[in-house]
Amino acid sequence: MSLAIVKPDHLGDLILSSGAIRAMCAARPDATVFVATKNLALARLLFPGIEIRAIDLPHLAKAGGALASPDLSPFEVVAMLRNDHVLNRQWAELRTRSFVQPEDTHEDHQSLIDYTVAARFAGFYDIDRAFFGTRLERVTEKAGRVPKRIGLSIGSGFHANAWPTTRWIDMARHLLETADAVTLIGGPAEQAKAAFIRDRLGRPAAVSLLIGGGDLAGFIGAVDDLDLVVASDGGTAHLCSLTTPIISVFGPSPFRRYAPFGRLNRLLTREMSCSPCCQYAAQLFNGCLTTECMTGLRPENVGSALDVRMPPASRARSLTLGDGVRLHIGVSHLDRERKLAGFHEEVRDAYRIAS
Repeated sequence: MSLAIVKPDHLGDLILSSGAIRAMCAARPDATVFVATKNLALARLLFPGIEIRAIDLPHLAKAGGALASPDLSPFEVVAMLRNDHVLNRQWAELRTRSFVQPEDTHEDHQSLIDYTVAARFAGFYDIDRAFFGTRLERVTEKAGRVPKRIGLSIGSGFHANAWPTTRWIDMARHLLETADAVTLIGGPAEQAKAAFIRDRLGRPAAVSLLIGGGDLAGFIGAVDDLDLVVASDGGTAHLCSLTTPIISVFGPSPFRRYAPFGRLNRLLTREMSCSPCCQYAAQLFNGCLTTECMTGLRPENVGSALDVRMPPASRARSLTLGDGVRLHIGVSHLDRERKLAGFHEEVRDAYRIAS
């Protein structure tokens, strides 16, 4: 049975779905994976030996450019790893012979949503092992140590997700009281901002810049030298999560779905009544000028999260830090087993048919 796997989203979304894609490709080595053109290099790094093709949809393009709209009808079945107002059941019925598509919900983590599709082709699989591979033990060991080399991932996928520059400066100063070194992490768009923050710290020997570019493997290798990364919500944070534990600062995004994957990752949020807001929606106007969900999170809150020790056997849980701030440990694993239990019987029958 020829299988196409469609994941046309942004960089961070592709990384969140990488475990499910890897599980399906392990079961079906002849599968073809379709990703956005801008993610082709990343997909080839994540899924070596698998055929990768481009698919670009206008509503997912942050910038203009040529669109790739491949014909999916030659494939016997298509595994859709997205469901939205465009890429929906009607879209798939017109373009595929047969397809499987997940429910669209912000109450479950992306790795669980993807599992409801991938397990129908791969059978039951270890989500953690599929995501981290041989890096799982190393990431677990890092999470249990006192971090001395800490990265600050200052980029954000959307402007409303950004932590103010003054917060990053204060955060770096706080960390330099105990850490050996701080690395400011970002893409080309954050290079000037990272240099500005470094210059305000007055510790050139202890502060370095890590600016991503075309060498993704080199970037991931450099992040692997760090013990921990503090990050706002963006694709760079997910790239760092492949090899290093993350403390996330989340505001307007639905964190239960988009938190960086990892049982030992920590996430801070104020869980305001207006969150999640429409900051990530292309069809809605966001009139928020204050982004209180982000400005209300302070470096001291991250410091409190750092004080929570993370032994390898730590379980997913949520804590109240005070002042309206919540600390969630292992968002991708919160209530995961209970949610999967009700799904397994359905998958067992579907997998027998698909096999």
